[in-house]
Amino acid sequence: MRFAVVFRNFEEIHISKDVGGIPIAISKSLSSTPIIYYSGKIQLNHHRLEFKNFYKKNKMIFYLCVLKDLIKEDIDVVNLYHLNSETLYFALLLKLLGKKVYIKSDINFNDAEVLKKYFEREYFKLNPLILRLVDLISVESREIFENFKGIKFLSKRLMYLPNTITVKDLNVLDWRQKDNNILVVARHGCPIKNTEVILQALLGITDLSSWNIYFIGTATEDFLNKLDDLIRAKGTSFSIKYINHIKNTELLEFYNKSKVFLMTSNSEAFSIAMSEAAAFGCQIISTHVAGYDDLTDNGKYGISIEKNSVESTRNAIEGIVNSRLLLTNSEWENYRNYIKSNMDYDDHISELLRRLNNL
Repeated sequence: MRFAVVFRNFEEIHISKDVGGIPIAISKSLSSTPIIYYSGKIQLNHHRLEFKNFYKKNKMIFYLCVLKDLIKEDIDVVNLYHLNSETLYFALLLKLLGKKVYIKSDINFNDAEVLKKYFEREYFKLNPLILRLVDLISVESREIFENFKGIKFLSKRLMYLPNTITVKDLNVLDWRQKDNNILVVARHGCPIKNTEVILQALLGITDLSSWNIYFIGTATEDFLNKLDDLIRAKGTSFSIKYINHIKNTELLEFYNKSKVFLMTSNSEAFSIAMSEAAAFGCQIISTHVAGYDDLTDNGKYGISIEKNSVESTRNAIEGIVNSRLLLTNSEWENYRNYIKSNMDYDDHISELLRRLNNL
């Protein structure tokens, strides 16, 4: 099987995300190197991938160049991303050329609900008609998978593929060896990530005891100003730290030595950061976004908080600090076994390969 990904805005950061992770994972089982087609100012490299850069300002010219090369390279399966018109129109061209098409939807709860109603109501519109031609469509959340299964023309070409990492061979620190760290990994100041609600919640907490709060990731100037105000208000009694840039290997080590991962997003399409944190045994505190139920066994091993709620966020943090909501050692062991049994990337990639080979 000759496999290629077409992702026009591919950047180096995507190599460690699903867009790069899927072709890297399946490359181990292919006789040829997967190709990634993109349009960028920088030529990218990876030992398991071949990058073809068609740097064109015009979308149409980019896609025409890609189509020509797909034919030249005799590609069998083309992997596209997102259920939008740009993706679907290109998928139609690929099908007319006799290519197999796999779309990874990368979809959140809100968009899934809108699309489900659209597909059911506008049955004969162009986009639903194109989707009938697509060979395989994956969704990241089990809840979205179950909802989409009820759409007749999707059910047979649908599969569940969560954004996870390989967990079975990870050297994860024991729960008792981990530090009392709460990690917040996001683009701080971005409205959809809503990490400012954490700053407001911390203002109402009088004691963090032996716990440390780490804000990791890029941040707006406004967010940093509010963070500085919080640190000044709390003084030395609170351990709150900000880390701007961190290598992925260092971030994974942070996950490994920390007990808790906190997410306050208003919307997510199965966060890879949350998935990595769970893989390294972090207890998840999160709003109800795609991936939370999958990673916590429907909340059994996590703490669900209300969106944009200072009180709910504060209660969750206080529940961790006073150990009321913190996992016990035995609960954490069960949590680790759940993640290894249900969220291992290699297991899901094996199923993806099986489906692709049967197209």
